[in-house]
Amino acid sequence: MKKRPFVLIEVLIAIALLTLCAFPFISESIFTQKIMRGKFFELELEREAENTFYQILKEGFEFASIPNHTPKKVQLPSIKLALDGIGEKTYDASYTICQLAKKNHTSPYYKIHIEMTFNEQRGGNKPLEFKYEFVGKKVEKNL
Repeated sequence: MKKRPFVLIEVLIAIALLTLCAFPFISESIFTQKIMRGKFFELELEREAENTFYQILKEGFEFASIPNHTPKKVQLPSIKLALDGIGEKTYDASYTICQLAKKNHTSPYYKIHIEMTFNEQRGGNKPLEFKYEFVGKKVEKNL
């Protein structure tokens, strides 16, 4: 009986079959990594939105300059996020502010609505929005 050695084609077919079997495991981890990278940037943007929101409150604003039910848009400087080992992205940032009071509102307390929007400059992804609402009190200045 004559022994026959492996043919190169048989070895290539075996490697191809192993690759096809392993591909779902590899592709799933690559897909998960891509999603996690996006989530890290979203988390960092949420932190940036909160910092901007508190900065707006810290600086203060004139109550008379806040429109009622019609948002006033304010453009912010671009934000560049760089995460170690993940990459960097640049976002255009803006926020809108308005008060939500009915026409015959008599209370000195008003609901203020601020919505921040971050658009990725080169990504084409949908914009990320963060909404904040708080109650403010209208105070008369005594000179």
